[in-house]
Amino acid sequence: MNQIAPARRGAVIGEFSEVEAYESIAAELKALPAEAVQAINLDVSTAVAIAFGALPALITFRDQLETLPDFDAVRFDKLEIYALALSHAHSLYQSASQPPDDLRALQEEGSAQRELLYKDVTAAIARGVIPADAIDDLRGANGYKNTANDLRVLVAVLRNHWASLDGRGFTTEEELNYAGKLASHILRVFGVREHGATGLAEVNDMRQRAYSLFVKTYDEARQGITYLRRRAGDADRIAPSLFSARAAKKKDFSELTPNAPGVSPIPNAAPSGLIPPPGATTSTPRADVTDPYGP
Repeated sequence: MNQIAPARRGAVIGEFSEVEAYESIAAELKALPAEAVQAINLDVSTAVAIAFGALPALITFRDQLETLPDFDAVRFDKLEIYALALSHAHSLYQSASQPPDDLRALQEEGSAQRELLYKDVTAAIARGVIPADAIDDLRGANGYKNTANDLRVLVAVLRNHWASLDGRGFTTEEELNYAGKLASHILRVFGVREHGATGLAEVNDMRQRAYSLFVKTYDEARQGITYLRRRAGDADRIAPSLFSARAAKKKDFSELTPNAPGVSPIPNAAPSGLIPPPGATTSTPRADVTDPYGP
């Protein structure tokens, strides 16, 4: 498994792939306690875009954030990885959510073919050409597996008595071949869907875990920025809320980058005076610190 170096100041965003990011933290995701797994209540793609827009600025405050009580700098360094991993987990979920085939249409076609074959077989039974117990294994047309089973039974009955029928039925050999293939296809698609239901649950679980880790890490960084930038009042511009897109779905995420038009550049390092000393309160900002963002 590839080990990915966490993002730090000066790192090139997006220098590794979503797949690499996802694989690198798969064990971490699986180890996440059940109580820490959150339900997804945000648009995943939008949340990831917000985080990527904020990441270049957030990284410049990394040293200041690390001094805050209970701040997990190790996890913060992996924020980019978490965002990429969530994006990949979401893609896996979307892919797994797509049906492998139009099973309903197959069921309708299978039921129609079953009815045609059944009429030919029952007519032959009425004439004494086929014994009545030949169709004892029929289950009825309700359900995908039942339809496929009945198609196979009827095809087998007609083939076994093909010589006795001597062309007295309406069913052709081509129709028998088609019905047999249709039965197999229905079972195959149904099996994929049934297996996929289990697989979908697993994929969704990993997506929720990736989402939970990503949201927790970003929110902790945002809370730290809110404290550090309490005097300037620009925390929302540096690290916007992941919920901000709900109020403005068409927001231009380029505005979140530090050098976008109309946005003051973020310094390479935040002033060390913004680090709160032990026991400091948020109500008394230091007056001797020059704030590059202004008062």
